[in-house]
Amino acid sequence: MPDNETYKNLFIKSNDIVYFTPVASSLYEKEYIEELEMYYLDGRYRLKLEDEDVSARKRLAMWAYVYFVYHDNRDNDEWIEKELDSKKKMFRENIEDFKIIDFPYGQWDKETRVYSNRQKFDSACEYNRGLNKSIIKLRKYPDGQYTNYSISGLANEDNSQSVASDILDSKRDEIQNLQPLMEHYLEKNGGKKQEDTPPKDGESFELF
Repeated sequence: MPDNETYKNLFIKSNDIVYFTPVASSLYEKEYIEELEMYYLDGRYRLKLEDEDVSARKRLAMWAYVYFVYHDNRDNDEWIEKELDSKKKMFRENIEDFKIIDFPYGQWDKETRVYSNRQKFDSACEYNRGLNKSIIKLRKYPDGQYTNYSISGLANEDNSQSVASDILDSKRDEIQNLQPLMEHYLEKNGGKKQEDTPPKDGESFELF
């Protein structure tokens, strides 16, 4: 399993629960949040080239301050055992650093014309009145053929807006030194970004 202390991208396993605050204040801050199209070839994921005629799937990638991640199993002795509100015991990995989070847009609903996971993220940000205004909770879990995501914003009763604001304000120098997202993915996955196109009816955009 990739080491979250070493890699820029946060590795999220099935059933993991991630608490984070996006760095970007809006979708226009492309150095901190990007819409990607990726496909799998020769054992690795690649960005779609503009002149390539390949089936690619949409992902949303962002720099975020990650507070901690809950895991099903203790893969590291330093992870702390916690009992959640559901009475389920999980193991908390304290990250407390900037990481890149990305996830698939999900399935396209031709009636509402939205992607399932992307809609959940947008709704969580609207609930918090902005991308970087509060803390977002993301959970990844398998759902039959696809990987599903639960994405929600924490209520301000948890003081999440103040925590998010204080963290980002105190780390402005670090934020300015973060590698622009597209530069990172070009180095890591190669290729160029393709303009967004709607999927064909019934087409799934789950990447992994």
